[in-house]
Amino acid sequence: MIKGIFFDCGGVLWPSSSYSFFYDELTKIRKRNFSRERFWQLLHDDRALTEPFGTVDYLLRTDYKDIDTNAGEMTSIYKKIKIHKGVWDIAKELKKRGNLVGIISDQFAETAKVTRDYEDLSLLFDPILFSPEVGLCKNDERIFYKVGEMIKNRKNIRPEELLMIDDNQNKLDKAISAGWKTILYKNPEQLRE
Repeated sequence: MIKGIFFDCGGVLWPSSSYSFFYDELTKIRKRNFSRERFWQLLHDDRALTEPFGTVDYLLRTDYKDIDTNAGEMTSIYKKIKIHKGVWDIAKELKKRGNLVGIISDQFAETAKVTRDYEDLSLLFDPILFSPEVGLCKNDERIFYKVGEMIKNRKNIRPEELLMIDDNQNKLDKAISAGWKTILYKNPEQLRE
């Protein structure tokens, strides 16, 4: 029986179109295009996702100079992304039924704070865990072992009673290897089934 449900942010709580929105807004600010592929690489660079404040700006000055932005600009755009109401409503229903409802998401340290404060996420989700705070990304199965152990100690919920909802099968495979159940997210209607 599932007792704890964890949601990803980008592609689940935020529609997958949020990545395109993010890129489009950034190119408007910078008044020039840069490679979507390079931007995608930055958004998934383990160093940017597990290191403390300042790492993203460092990477933008070194490995990703061609993107020509900074963490402050990226954070200001992040604030404009809207939560998918259908997923939010499902999370509320799950919590009302007595389930633990949380977030595990790969984020930059700079955007994690914005996300944590975003639309009062803490009123619904507890715990909210971001990769820089845990020191691991979801492409590393150790994050699921670590969170599973934490939840077992805090709430007496075993890993096999935990569910991860994500739009990335590779990350879900890591959760499965740690004993979690998973759902590959497509849309809110699918979650209601």
